[in-house]
Amino acid sequence: MIYGAFSFCALYWIYPYYIQFMRFWGSQLNRKLNHELNPNAV
Repeated sequence: MIYGAFSFCALYWIYPYYIQFMRFWGSQLNRKLNHELNPNAV
């Protein structure tokens, strides 16, 4: 029970950072893919 509450608290604190991290990596991957698909684009 204590472990469940602790994991929930950890998830609650980490979640916003995780969202920000994934959004950052998503934008980086999209930029890389767009550049590979269309090298002439800026």
